[in-house]
Amino acid sequence: MRRAAAWTSSSVTAIAKKLAPGLLLLTPTLAWIVARGVAVEAVPRIATQTLPRGAHYALLGTVLVNLAFNFVLCAATDPGSPEDVREDIEGLAARGFGVQTCRKCDGNWKPPFTHHCSVCNRCVLSMDHHCIWMSNCIGHRNYRYFLLFLLWVFVGTAYAAAVSATLLFFRRELIMPDPMQLVFTFTLGATLALAVGCLLAWQLYYVFTAQSTIDSREFEHMKLDALEKGETYRNPFDQGWVRNFQQVLNVSGRFWWMVWCLPSVRGPRGKVSFYIE
Repeated sequence: MRRAAAWTSSSVTAIAKKLAPGLLLLTPTLAWIVARGVAVEAVPRIATQTLPRGAHYALLGTVLVNLAFNFVLCAATDPGSPEDVREDIEGLAARGFGVQTCRKCDGNWKPPFTHHCSVCNRCVLSMDHHCIWMSNCIGHRNYRYFLLFLLWVFVGTAYAAAVSATLLFFRRELIMPDPMQLVFTFTLGATLALAVGCLLAWQLYYVFTAQSTIDSREFEHMKLDALEKGETYRNPFDQGWVRNFQQVLNVSGRFWWMVWCLPSVRGPRGKVSFYIE
């Protein structure tokens, strides 16, 4: 069983490494296909029926700029290493958090939420998962970009699907005699919007509850253990959904709710600050 599991793990790692360059290029390629379908086929036909053409192009441009910004920074930014917060290990221990070590990294210490990535062959600070679409781990320093990338992909594809659907189902006379390009744009946009929307909702739930994709399983086991003992388990990292959200996206101030989704290169705080502040 262990040999089979090890073989499966190594096989998945090898496949992920081989596919990484192609999948990295696939994301912007799909974005370009959808954007072109909207800009060339849909907007010129629907502009007179809804918003002015300039408003449609402004919205499309806003989506593409934010999408490209977050995609590039997510893929190019180092997700973070436990060595980045080594000086906080004493404070971590003083607050009662156990300090584990990694068996695969020569005994290097692992603060909470840190995990060893078999694809990158390193420990990643506040690791959520290894993203084959980004060819990078999603961790402390690039999670904000990953979350906002999902948001803008969802907004863009939902917009593309809505505009295409309006023409296909309500203004069909405007796209005759050749509606196939819009059918393709609608199908691709709706499919991506549904898939990415589900992933975005899933990630937002983890943000609001101070969890990660990997550690959520451990938290579930802790909840069940506490329930069997007649107790209620409380996540020690949870500071309430608003504070959790502000921490991960590193936004604060009076108008944080207006600027949280805008491009920013400010250094992250994220879950790490839950125990080192």
